[in-house]
Amino acid sequence: MLRIAAALVGTGLLIVLAGTFLPRLPVVGFFGSFVTGQYPLHAGLAALLGVGLGAAAWAAGARGTGVVTGAVALACVIGMLVVLGSLASTARAEGVRWTGRPR
Repeated sequence: MLRIAAALVGTGLLIVLAGTFLPRLPVVGFFGSFVTGQYPLHAGLAALLGVGLGAAAWAAGARGTGVVTGAVALACVIGMLVVLGSLASTARAEGVRWTGRPR
């Protein structure tokens, strides 16, 4: 069961990652751009959970699935950090101030 969950999470993260950096791909590009445009922090947190799930799958004996899921999830974490950095840079360039509390 853990192997199936890791494979599904890894596949979902791979779709988000590919769609983020290859937006011209049909369907995948739209999905990845939407998720990272609206919810980059959430996607990054999901990717961190994917790293943990990959490690759990590896520890449970699903070595190949665990390594692949962990590697894809780690790449997704890095990709989401790039997206968050880009969004923060653009906001700063536009003069947007963020205090961390709603107005």
